[in-house]
Amino acid sequence: MENVVIIDSDILIDYIKNKEDACQTLFNLEQEYRVATTVMNVYELLYGAKKVKNSSMKVKAMQSMIYQMVILDMDFEAAVHASEIMHDLEKRGEFIDIKDALIASIALRNDVPIKTNNKKHFSRIKGLKLI
Repeated sequence: MENVVIIDSDILIDYIKNKEDACQTLFNLEQEYRVATTVMNVYELLYGAKKVKNSSMKVKAMQSMIYQMVILDMDFEAAVHASEIMHDLEKRGEFIDIKDALIASIALRNDVPIKTNNKKHFSRIKGLKLI
């Protein structure tokens, strides 16, 4: 995919909370890229929104934001990438959440970078581009 960037859940959550840094980050990225997220990020965002007070309002806010983005799906090749990521990390004695491995695998499958504040985990994944 050309000129697309995946926005990770941490930044999208801060954007919904109207945090200045996240708002500026998203604004800047939109000047250069088509912003996208993954089906795993959608799951994380909606699940998290359902766990807070006024959840129906939070879910609607999340959905409104998500509907404006490109959503990258999981497919067979991404699943293969995820299994390789987890296996490689385990061999090195490093671990990440399976959701992060799935997000990374979707990025690798689509050859797009990820914008995240969780660089500690994602930087361990070979071949993954981070912004």
